[in-house]
Amino acid sequence: MRQILAKLLCCFIPGKENRRKVRDALSRNKYDIILEKITKLHERIDVISKNVDFANGQILSITKDPLFFGNLNIKGNGNVILIWNEDVKDYVPLLQSKPGLFIDIDGDNNTIKIGCPQIIERLNIFIHGNGHEFSIGKYTKKFKGHVISPTICLLNTKAPCKIIIGDNANINKDVLFVCNESNTQIIVGNNCRFAEGVAIWSSDSHAIVDTKTNKILNKSPGQIRIGDWCWCGYRSYLGKNTVLPNYTVVGAKSVVTKPFTQEYTVIAGNPAKVIKTGVRHYDERADCTFQELEELSNS
Repeated sequence: MRQILAKLLCCFIPGKENRRKVRDALSRNKYDIILEKITKLHERIDVISKNVDFANGQILSITKDPLFFGNLNIKGNGNVILIWNEDVKDYVPLLQSKPGLFIDIDGDNNTIKIGCPQIIERLNIFIHGNGHEFSIGKYTKKFKGHVISPTICLLNTKAPCKIIIGDNANINKDVLFVCNESNTQIIVGNNCRFAEGVAIWSSDSHAIVDTKTNKILNKSPGQIRIGDWCWCGYRSYLGKNTVLPNYTVVGAKSVVTKPFTQEYTVIAGNPAKVIKTGVRHYDERADCTFQELEELSNS
């Protein structure tokens, strides 16, 4: 096991002297020293770790579900990237890069947390500024989440922002989550679905000013809250102050800019309004019976 670990680590450590020190540390069986050296060599990335499993040159969780990672571009200090494994109540470190996850951080004391196990085809995370937080929960066998190709942006604000996505998220390509004004948040519940091209913005991004009074008309950015089991249709837009209760369906190309309060509804239009109540969506297709829907959703 120690020989496999040595070969794996030396692939990512520059310089013969550094590789020799790691091999010496392994021969002394001082695992904490190894992690300390890795942390120093990965400048400006802080890694918290106790449980790591190495196999076939990939970082695996304790539950043997692979996580694949891509490019890292990190500037600043105190930035933390954590892979959370709930089964062992601990963190698994991000030690290597593989296609699937792109992270660009320019700032200090930012935090990224990714639930494990997880499926990621492509996830782009841009964090510019200080003290921001992004997290996405795990997927379960019962309700499989699938992160296809969304982009997360926390950008250039005077105060920290937060984007929190719950468990079992199914996020299609070209989906945007953006916080770019101070103290804004996007909070998403569990088992939510986002179709291709959905845009979720916690602010207007640019000031709109009254030409007579010079008053900024859109100065107050708002929070966005999305409950459990919500489904946002193709190219829908969720703006600041949006609230979606549990079991809300948002029609394709709808524009949502206000809080809704009633669960089990379909909203649609520009601006969006309630068009049907007392309904919910299932992940399965509609070409089956209700009994089949129930059986498939519970399998």
